[in-house]
Amino acid sequence: DALGSDWQAALDGLDKNVNAVAVELKDASGKIHYGSKVQGAIDCGAVAGNSTSDTAIQGLVDSDYYTIGRISTLHDSLYAYEHMTDAAVCQYVTDIVTECAQMGFDELLLDDFHYPREGRMSRIKTDERTMTQQEALALLADDIHTALEQAGYKGKLSVSVDADIALAGSEANSGIVMSELTEKFDRVYVKVTADQLESVTEAMKAYDVEFVPIVTEATDSGSYLIEK
Repeated sequence: DALGSDWQAALDGLDKNVNAVAVELKDASGKIHYGSKVQGAIDCGAVAGNSTSDTAIQGLVDSDYYTIGRISTLHDSLYAYEHMTDAAVCQYVTDIVTECAQMGFDELLLDDFHYPREGRMSRIKTDERTMTQQEALALLADDIHTALEQAGYKGKLSVSVDADIALAGSEANSGIVMSELTEKFDRVYVKVTADQLESVTEAMKAYDVEFVPIVTEATDSGSYLIEK
């Protein structure tokens, strides 16, 4: 956790072969781990960061490491993720992503960029939809790209996908169709087990996008993100 008070010690303690660091800026509960100024985040009590975390983030992005800011986008119990086709929710997500980009991260990784796959699905209102789930995700991705371009962000925009979806190519509840989603992002990250790595790597060859596995320990070759 590079955002704690001992963030510099944490960085100093990393393996010498590590060249990139990923930081969770917004988690799946909706909590934001920096001092967000987005009014919607303040109003719903999502801001959990403070000056200490902000200082740590600034120190991290100013370091020699390649920095990745991870943002849970659409799994958010604090800001009504059940209604993610609402303009206000899409604007909220876009504002958070843009704010994170302005911190100076080399890459932004969008986690949970999909409709809920399980849980209390009956809470999700479908009668008010004016577009399909796939169309809603594509529109949100486009809105984020536009906002980042207007903000002058030059880094990469990436997305994470569950391994079973990467293997299947699509999943109805989530709204993800891999052939469409991969066109919107620079990289696709997939959390895999050691047994899944080979098959997911093979499946991802079907798409014109850089694939990065999320693993628990270093792999023999290629880029990877270790998640502890």
